[in-house]
Formats: sequence, C-alpha cells, structure tokens
Amino acid sequence: MANSLPSPLNISAYVVFGVLGAMCIITGLIVSLSNPADRNVIVNTKKKSEVVSLPKGSRVITSDYFCNICNVYVDATSKHCRICDKCVVGFDHHCRWLNTCIGGSNYPTFLALISSVFIMIALHFLVALVLFIRYFTAPSASAWYRASDPLYIILIGVVLVIDLPVVALVGHLLGFHIRLRYEGITTYEHIVRLRKREEEKAKQMLEEEEAAKLVESTRSSSMEATVDTNPDHTSVNSSEKNNDNNDTSTVDSHSPTTDQNEAGPSTHPHHIVPALQFKVG
Repeated sequence: MANSLPSPLNISAYVVFGVLGAMCIITGLIVSLSNPADRNVIVNTKKKSEVVSLPKGSRVITSDYFCNICNVYVDATSKHCRICDKCVVGFDHHCRWLNTCIGGSNYPTFLALISSVFIMIALHFLVALVLFIRYFTAPSASAWYRASDPLYIILIGVVLVIDLPVVALVGHLLGFHIRLRYEGITTYEHIVRLRKREEEKAKQMLEEEEAAKLVESTRSSSMEATVDTNPDHTSVNSSEKNNDNNDTSTVDSHSPTTDQNEAGPSTHPHHIVPALQFKVG
C-alpha cells in the first residue's frame, strides 16, 4: 500500500511503519517474557503449598501482607493472580493476549506497546483513507493513482473496514490506561472501586425499597383503621335516622285525629243540642 504513495512519501511510510512494527514486536516480547512477580516470591526457597484450602471469606493476603498461597510476605501493593498463581507487585491486570501479568515492573513497557500499536494502526488507516479518496478524485495521470485494477480499491476498502474497529478498540485501551496513570491507580483498583460503587448503589436502592414498603404498609394500616372506625359512625347515623323516621311516623299517625277534631264541629254533641232546642221552641 505504501508503494501507491508519491516518491518522497512512500520511503517515509516504509521507514515509519518499519520502526513502529519493530517497536511492537520488541515491546511485546519484553512484556510477555518478563516476570513481574514479587521479589520475595522469586527468591523464596520455601516449597509452595500445593493444595490450599482457605475458609470461605478469608483473604489470600493477610493484613500483615502474608500470602497464604505463596507462603511468603509480599509487598503492600502485591496481589495474587489466580491465573499466573503468583503475587505480582503493583498488580494491574492479567493480559490474556500476552499470557502474563501486567504489574509495576513491566507496566511502562506494556504502555509503550499499546502506544506503538495504536500509532501504527492509526497511520495505516489514514494512508488507506487517503488512497481511497484519491482513487476517485485524482486524475489518472496523477502520481497518487498507480493502480488501474478495480481489485485495488476493493482491497483498500477492506483495509479501511478492518482498521477502523481496531483503531477504536486500541485507542480506547490506550486512553483508559492514560486516565489510570493520571488518577494514579491500577486497573485492579479501578475495578474494586466500581464494584464498591455498585454495592453502595444496590444497598441504597434496597433501603429505598424497604422505606417505600414501610410507607405503603403504614398507609394501608391507617386506611384499615379508618375503615374499622367508620362502621360505628354508620351504625350511629343509621340509628339516628331510624329514630327520626319513628318520630315522623308518630306525628303522621296523630295528624288524622287532629284533622278529624278540626272537621268535627258539625257533628259534635254540643252543636247538635242547640239545633234541637231551636226546633222545639
């Protein structure tokens, strides 16, 4: 792909990519072949415990920095890697791609490795992008245009599709470790911090749920108490209504008699006698 560039640039491209490739290979070998184990683990003459059965919840490294698996006192920053099965000073993480632990002794070389890989892939992507654009924009006589075969542009497109996610992933990894260096923590400490935040968040959510349930139960119990109190008032009101109805019926039963008494003067005995006396006289 570099031979498609103009004469001054293609030589520079070969040199730059050659240097970056050599840096990737050298730093990768140094990191993968290095031993970041704790010094006491390396020089330890004791026989390591073949079978270690620790009680559930117990720590591998005690508060006085004694590793129960390696059987030695280790550095305060050491952590025991379950994959490598050894304590690593300044433990950052275990890299499966390099098949080794990344710690205090090989972390700078690891950072140089991912920086070299990112720069090389990013330049490779930019060169491919420039060639892809110039294929459609440059005149055929231009020095940028060296291939007339349509397979050329197809290969450039494939390179772009492959390089883009690789650049994004390696760039994210490099940015993540630069951020860790700025904060002065390791990947292990970052993960522990995240777990602690998640546990605190889960605990807070649980407390909020319990508080909500308590409020709901208090509200339901108060509503039940209100329902239990209302029937007494209802019975009292109904009895009052019954008494009022009885009083009304009593008044109604006496009212016809009163009407009869008012309508009765024409038939009352005192009114009949004078009429008879008048007739006799």
